[in-house]
Amino acid sequence: MKYRLLLAACAVATIASVPATGASDPNQIIVSATRTPISVKEIPGNPTLITSAELEEGGFTSVPDALNKRAGLHVRNYANNPNQASVDIRGFGENSHGRVLVLVNGRRINRPDLAPVNWSQIPIGNIDRIEVLRGAHTALYGDYAVGGVINIITRRGAEQPQTEVSVTGGSDGFNDETLATSGDLEGVGYAASIGHQSSDGYRDRSAYETWSGALSLESDITDYLGAWIDYSYTDSKYDLPGGLDATQLQQNRRQSVNPDDDAKDSFHNIGFGVGISPNDAHEGTVDFGFSRKDIESNMASWFSFNTWTIDTYSLSPKYVYSAAPLNMDNVLTLGSDLTYDKVDVDLYGDRAHSSKNGSSKVEKETVGFYVHDALHVLDNLILSAGARTESAKYSIKERDGSGVVQQDTSDTHDVTAYNVGITYLPIEQVKLFARFDKLYRLPFLDEQIAYQGWSSGFNKDLNPETGKSYELGIAWSPADNLDLECTLFHIDMKDEIAYAVTNFSTFEGSNFNMDDTRHQGVELSGNWQVFKNLGCHANYTFQEVEFTSGANNGNEVPLVPQNLLAAGFDAALLDNLHFLTDVTFTDTQFAGSAVDNSAGTELDSYTLVDIALRYTHAFKKVEMDLFTGIDNLFSEEYSPMAYGGFGSIYAYYPAPERTYKAGVTVRF
Repeated sequence: MKYRLLLAACAVATIASVPATGASDPNQIIVSATRTPISVKEIPGNPTLITSAELEEGGFTSVPDALNKRAGLHVRNYANNPNQASVDIRGFGENSHGRVLVLVNGRRINRPDLAPVNWSQIPIGNIDRIEVLRGAHTALYGDYAVGGVINIITRRGAEQPQTEVSVTGGSDGFNDETLATSGDLEGVGYAASIGHQSSDGYRDRSAYETWSGALSLESDITDYLGAWIDYSYTDSKYDLPGGLDATQLQQNRRQSVNPDDDAKDSFHNIGFGVGISPNDAHEGTVDFGFSRKDIESNMASWFSFNTWTIDTYSLSPKYVYSAAPLNMDNVLTLGSDLTYDKVDVDLYGDRAHSSKNGSSKVEKETVGFYVHDALHVLDNLILSAGARTESAKYSIKERDGSGVVQQDTSDTHDVTAYNVGITYLPIEQVKLFARFDKLYRLPFLDEQIAYQGWSSGFNKDLNPETGKSYELGIAWSPADNLDLECTLFHIDMKDEIAYAVTNFSTFEGSNFNMDDTRHQGVELSGNWQVFKNLGCHANYTFQEVEFTSGANNGNEVPLVPQNLLAAGFDAALLDNLHFLTDVTFTDTQFAGSAVDNSAGTELDSYTLVDIALRYTHAFKKVEMDLFTGIDNLFSEEYSPMAYGGFGSIYAYYPAPERTYKAGVTVRF
């Protein structure tokens, strides 16, 4: 295994002529690494920054698409709806989205239940940049931050007003329209956007439609006091085509076997806060957030018709003290995260909701405290450390269809995390770092408590996930036009949570703590501006993720490809005409639930090639971009995911073949 890791590292190092995207200007500022602004060169890690310019130039219409092609992350999608995709960092397979913390302007948007993030909450046209931190950051952020953190920074007010209108159309009835504007109105910075996206879908019954809007306001009330408020809204409806077995997939990969499955939801998110900074040494902020998610799921194929209302309240006070004891720069951060999640669920026996089968009120109260310190021992040597303690109380009151209480109980988890890191800058062009994290992940509400009708009960034997993460890495700029990065990682996990069907006739099942697992590998990345008119990028990950104890000792964890590659180039054919190419490779992986790695349960590897032309023209104060492209140029047939669990039958979720798109963006 060590030999294979070394071989993979050497193989990619020798093709430095195709370095990876994600290498960052060391003087760039990133927020998510310490919850305070810090330069990339000071971080014990190799973050990826995706700018708004990269999003526009790549013609991306969803965040998961950009994360896959520009950050090299593993993205899975079961309904051909990009806004329902799961993102995996460092190989966590099923429900990997529960091990990736997603923030918008530093505020968590992960759901408290098993469902992934609805990415349509963040229209591409409203994004200023995306920060991707690989690796555990539990001590700083708490729950979810196991494999990595994705912090999406939206556009803020600007001194010079700017408005952008974008329209994109494509295959299968795809269309995307966005209007975004920003500016300053008598000292109040503003940014607003409205967007619409819809598609008929690649498969039968895979159509979706989403409307979204956002508004943010911020102002410096005095020289040392500022305030901000933001609001976003998303309304979505989408069909659920379901999986196909091997025979159905071969007969017609576009078909659907679920003629009456669909869902719809509407999300409201509001946040506001104040910041005070009386001098350079002291800074305090208080951020409050509230979100409401109204969801309706009609799964006729499972005889399940449910509605949810999910309310989340969050309060995050933070204090930062910057000083220079003994002439050593030091930044101390103290904070707390208080979160209250409430889920109201109603279960029905029909789509008309005339027959009520039961209801539940599920709650999770989380209180966390953290501390982080970064000490510049020398001008080129930075030591960092942090710790966190958190307590989470789960409770449920469940009633049957007649209103009789079936269960009324609660349980509490107390968890801790800590980290230490060192960053060494021997010369201006090189950063070396090492890092250790003790991490945890709390169960989703519906992992801990069964309340959706298939079974009932509070699983008090289910433990939080815990682990130890080790990282060692380098960032090197051997020339002004070349940036290279390498990170080695090793994670030992205990009590990862998975689901198993226990009764195939009633589809009942339960969650359990799996045997120990090990996640290790190497991540290589960089950028190379070969000539003035030619730049190339690539992102390579080699990972070995396997069970290290129990009956499946030595087997690979399902839904984790061993090799991932995202590469491409941008060639300027003329000053204002660019030809872009993105190539992604995803290695073979075992289908979900195939923990025994049995024959016939492996998904084929696939390579996708996307090409595009972008033409830019400026006229006085108006700039126009014309874009056309082809995704999956060679029309590869592939299924990015498949799930088992019902005997020997596996459900495959085929992805689109060749598709076309074109669009125009006007800025003024």
